[in-house]
Amino acid sequence: MFLIEDSSQTFEIRSDRGSRAARRKLLATVPQSIMLYGAPVWNGIKTGSRRLSGLPPSELMAEYRRGTANAEVKEEAKNRMMQEWQLRWDQMNTGKWTYRLIPYVRRWHERKHGMMDYYLTQAFTGHGCFLSDLHRFGKLALPTCMFCENPHDDAKHTLFECDAFHAQRRNIEMTIGGELTPENMVEIMLTSEANWEAIRTHITMILKRKEEKERERQKRIVAVVQRFELVGHVWLMVVGLCRQKTNVNPEQSVPYDPFGGVLYAIFLRSNNP
Repeated sequence: MFLIEDSSQTFEIRSDRGSRAARRKLLATVPQSIMLYGAPVWNGIKTGSRRLSGLPPSELMAEYRRGTANAEVKEEAKNRMMQEWQLRWDQMNTGKWTYRLIPYVRRWHERKHGMMDYYLTQAFTGHGCFLSDLHRFGKLALPTCMFCENPHDDAKHTLFECDAFHAQRRNIEMTIGGELTPENMVEIMLTSEANWEAIRTHITMILKRKEEKERERQKRIVAVVQRFELVGHVWLMVVGLCRQKTNVNPEQSVPYDPFGGVLYAIFLRSNNP
């Protein structure tokens, strides 16, 4: 008996059962099954978040690792891999915002510091607490900025243009010693750990404030819906009383009431078109 170990589980293969061909076939299917597990899900996901990992595509990594016995051949293989990766990166039809921030994959791949987190991923992919995203998925009628009423609230507007965060942008520009733009933000972050942390804190503060504003908006929507539900319940109660009144004595009028009288009139009209 021998074991095949994987990062998530261990497979036990008994060597005293089955033919050698059958065992070889089983062993060959194990890594394939692991690699393709969940493929219908992850294959449909946009690649923006995966690009931020700094890892080349798996097929390029496989080609790189094949036949890299000595250092010279290994370096040459790595250069070919990075060139092919950059070519694919340049030709991508999706993730244009991420490409604008990270135009050169080798610089990002070989960085010595900087961990991605929840808010940085939103900023780098353009997917998150941005009303253009909610509008695109049918959650909002308009993608208008909730702070300055700009007609298109996306990552670029939020981080580099919105008037509500002008003071924060001035502070971070004083910290890094220059203007912060989509074209130079990542390069500045990669210059030093201090710059990375300063810009990460800046982005986190802005997106947290947007999340708070969005929660307030959702609370207002819930409050309006609850008011309409209350009015609806009152309406049903009044209509029910009116029906009881007309059933007891159809000729008897209902005592005047500013609210109930209007509802009763609407009820009678709806029953006598």
